[in-house]
Amino acid sequence: MAQRSASGTSTADLVAGFTSGFAHRVLAEHGVVSGLGVWLLLALLAPGADGTQRAALEETLGTDADDAAARAADLLDNPHPEIAQAVAVWAQQAFLTPAFDQWGDGLPATVARGAMPTQAEADAWTAEQTLGLINRFPVRLRPDTAAVLTSALATKITWDTPFDMADEPFTGAFAQAREVLSSRPAHDVHLADTAAAGRVAVHSTWSRAGLRVVSVVAEPDCAITDVHRAALEAATHPDPVDLFDVPLGAGHAWTLDESTRRMVSTVDRTSTAHAHLPAWDAATTTGLEREPWFAAAQATMGQWVRIRGPLDGRQSAAASYDRTGFTAAAVTAFTARLGAAAPVHPPRDVRIRHLEVRFDRPYAVVALIHPVDALDRTMDRWKGVPVFNAWVADPR
Repeated sequence: MAQRSASGTSTADLVAGFTSGFAHRVLAEHGVVSGLGVWLLLALLAPGADGTQRAALEETLGTDADDAAARAADLLDNPHPEIAQAVAVWAQQAFLTPAFDQWGDGLPATVARGAMPTQAEADAWTAEQTLGLINRFPVRLRPDTAAVLTSALATKITWDTPFDMADEPFTGAFAQAREVLSSRPAHDVHLADTAAAGRVAVHSTWSRAGLRVVSVVAEPDCAITDVHRAALEAATHPDPVDLFDVPLGAGHAWTLDESTRRMVSTVDRTSTAHAHLPAWDAATTTGLEREPWFAAAQATMGQWVRIRGPLDGRQSAAASYDRTGFTAAAVTAFTARLGAAAPVHPPRDVRIRHLEVRFDRPYAVVALIHPVDALDRTMDRWKGVPVFNAWVADPR
């Protein structure tokens, strides 16, 4: 049954809802994906579906087909300055039915349309659209490839406040980490209570234009799927725990201690926090054929092809996180083939709680939009939209 338009739901929540399921199904090992890259294609594809396929895509997208397509168009027509993005449709017109043109006529003007490229041309497009981070198109183009729907997302940011380098290496699970990063006071380090994974430790930092990268570590025996959900929860609806409500001593990824200091302050208690994280990079190629929505996408694109054949779906993604910044890119493709200064106050005694967090075992990462200029209302459409997700398990 088709869903009604999610008029009271933000685009960020729709993308996060899709990403939560997608990331937990495909990120069970060290790697990176972009749920947004897939969501954009499905949102553009949905108005061309009918019957049970349309209902299935609407269920996946969290809203009706026309609303999803309008939201995708809004993001494409109003790009965020930190995110390079492109969507393209390539076709061999002789292989296609009139249904393809009917669908194509409703696409946003920002979607590039053209003839089927060669593999070398598709690879060159990939490198150009991903700022050189990915050099090969994720799907092999064949002589019988009738239509391609593809998206590319990329970012290269510099932290507003770079990390310091830690003096001591990690031991244990992440002893192989090539660099251990030490957070700065401007970074956000806190504990959060999540429905998915209970109490977790959180670190986030951002670029000047507002791409925020959030790292979340949970209990060692917590299921990976739950950690991904907790990361999205902590990133999109942050609600830090008051450290004065947390027992002193060791937690599953932190230590908390307390001291008293006589100092100039307007309050009689305060807290500080610090984190150590590994530098890491990842490259992942993900087949999409086992996704629960894939059959609906295949049936929708299949109606465009004169002799219906298989649909290939694949995403290539890469990311790097280090002392000075974050880079990430993803290319997603569906290819249809033919069959066959403060005031001065008197000193006072202040209780200080200090949180020390160590991301020294596998954890989840979410990169999302977090506008830093409250007056820039044009970017509200992007607020909270998750762009990339990663599972950090091998920071060599």
